[in-house]
Amino acid sequence: VRADRIRRMVEVKSATEFGHRISFSFGISEYPSLVTAAEDLHRSANEALKFIQAKGPSKMALGKPLAKDRAHFDLSSV
Repeated sequence: VRADRIRRMVEVKSATEFGHRISFSFGISEYPSLVTAAEDLHRSANEALKFIQAKGPSKMALGKPLAKDRAHFDLSSV
């Protein structure tokens, strides 16, 4: 959610100050809430990024827990 706020601020600032729109896409994961091993953090975030890039520019996605992990919070409300 903080990443989305940063994304929107950069897009607005780039369009108003430079006349060019810069877009960002983010794949977000969280340790230990979504993955239980630190080395899985990159993989989870990368999967989220690949998913959201297929949906178009300037978006963000929260990674899913890997098959061996379980989220520590309810993902249905995210």
